Amino acid sequence: MKHKFNYENVIKTLKAALLITLAVVIVVVFAQAFADYMDYELQWRVTALLVIGVSCIALITLESVNTYQISNFKLKMVFFAIESALLFVICAFTGDSYLAMLYSIMLAESYMTINKFSYRSIMFGTSCLLYSVSFALGWVVINGGASLINSIVEVLSGILFGLLIMAIEFIVAQFLIRFYEVNRELLQALDETEKSRQRLEEAQDELARTAVYEERNRIAKDIHDNVGHSITTVIMQTEAAKLLIDTDKDEAKNRIVSANIQARQALEQMRESVHLLAGREEKTSLTEEIKAIIAQT
Repeated sequence: MKHKFNYENVIKTLKAALLITLAVVIVVVFAQAFADYMDYELQWRVTALLVIGVSCIALITLESVNTYQISNFKLKMVFFAIESALLFVICAFTGDSYLAMLYSIMLAESYMTINKFSYRSIMFGTSCLLYSVSFALGWVVINGGASLINSIVEVLSGILFGLLIMAIEFIVAQFLIRFYEVNRELLQALDETEKSRQRLEEAQDELARTAVYEERNRIAKDIHDNVGHSITTVIMQTEAAKLLIDTDKDEAKNRIVSANIQARQALEQMRESVHLLAGREEKTSLTEEIKAIIAQT
C-alpha cells in the first residue's frame, strides 16, 4: 500500500501525451493540406488554408481546455460537439484517411473522463459517422476530377482504413479503462479493509481500557467498603474497651484483641486490593477465607 501505483499521475501523463500527439498530427495535416492546395487558384487556396488553419488552432485550444479545465459532463459534451464539428471541417477540406488519428486522439481523452460504457460507445459511433461523411466530402473536394468507379473505391478504402484505426483504438481504450477501473476498485477495497482493521483494533483497545477502568472502580469500591467496615469495627471495639477497662479488664482485653484482629484483616485486604490494582492475581486459600469471615464476624 505504501508503494502503490499512482494511476492519477498515469492519467495526467497520458492526457499530456495525447495533446502533444494531437498538436503534431495537426501540424502534419496543415502541411499536407498546404501541399495539396498549391495547384488551386490563389483565392480558393487562401480560403481553404485559412479555414483549415483556424480550425486546427481552435481544435487544439478547445481540447486543451477540455482536458485540464472542464470536469462537468454536460459541458464536456458541448466541447466534444464543437470539436467534432471542427474535425468535420478539417477532414472535409483535406480528405486524408490518416485524419482518423485526430478522431482517435480526441476520443481517447473523452474515454478517460467518461465513466459509462454506453456514453463512450455513442461517442465512438457518432465520430465514425462524422468521419465517414467528412472523408467522402473531402476526397470529392480534393479529387473532383476522378472517375466514379475510382472515386468509390478510394473513398470506401479510405473510410474503412480510418474506421479500422478508430475501432482498434476503441477496443484498446476500453480494455485499458476496464483494467484501470478494476485495479482502482481493488485498491479502494484494500484501503477500506485496512481502515476497518484499524477501527477494529481501536475498538478492541477501547474495550480493554474500559474493562481495566471498570475493574479498578470495582477494586476501589471493595477497598472503601471493606476497609471502612473494618475501621468502623475497630473504633467500636476500642471504644468499648475504654469503657470496660476499669470495671471488666478481661472483657476490655477481649475487645482490644478483637480490634487488633480486625485491623490486621483490614491491612491484609488493603494489600490484596493494591496487588490487584498492580495487576497481580488474587490467590487465597479456603483457610484464609474462613479466617476473614470469622474476623469480620
